[in-house]
Amino acid sequence: MDHLRARLRSRDEGMTLIELLVSMGIFTVVLAVFFGGLITMTRSTSRSQDVTAAGNSVRSAFQTMDRQIRYASAINTPGTGGSGSHYVEFLTGSQPDGLAPLCTQWRLDPTNRVLQQRTWRDTPSATRSSWRTVATDIRNDVTVHPPFTLYPVGDGRSRQQLAVALDAGAGEGGTDSAPGADVSTVFVARNSAKASTDTVVCQNLLERP
Repeated sequence: MDHLRARLRSRDEGMTLIELLVSMGIFTVVLAVFFGGLITMTRSTSRSQDVTAAGNSVRSAFQTMDRQIRYASAINTPGTGGSGSHYVEFLTGSQPDGLAPLCTQWRLDPTNRVLQQRTWRDTPSATRSSWRTVATDIRNDVTVHPPFTLYPVGDGRSRQQLAVALDAGAGEGGTDSAPGADVSTVFVARNSAKASTDTVVCQNLLERP
């Protein structure tokens, strides 16, 4: 009987301080592992969503460029403006209802990380439209990754071609801390002259600030 009472009293005594500290330590490790995995998964999901959104934005811009450049009659050599923005222009000569040829200008502003376009008619009395932002979070390092490259007629090319390469994405913690959507393609100006020429088009109102 005394032995039974002693066993019951030992059960009621609970955990010792050492056992409690060990249990808390194990529980803390489990929580750290769990929340560490949760944070990593959340960051990975956020990064994937960012890359997907950036890629969709660039692909939408490329669809617009494709519709425009395929009918271009001539493309200017891309260049850099005074602000460091990168530019390219092209002329679309064939217009409906007898309208004057249309000039389209694209620029990548590396400071504000935006891809924009504007248009004007190739006439002395024309006015330029305002810049329209087509894509954001464009983070090209323009010193080594220029957005626009012109391939003139020659070397097997019967038409002018414009290569466009864009690196897009918000980038967690900065522009280079996480991978973005690196998308590139080549557009063919199907109405461009067969003879290679360096003649600048759209000189009326042409400006690269």
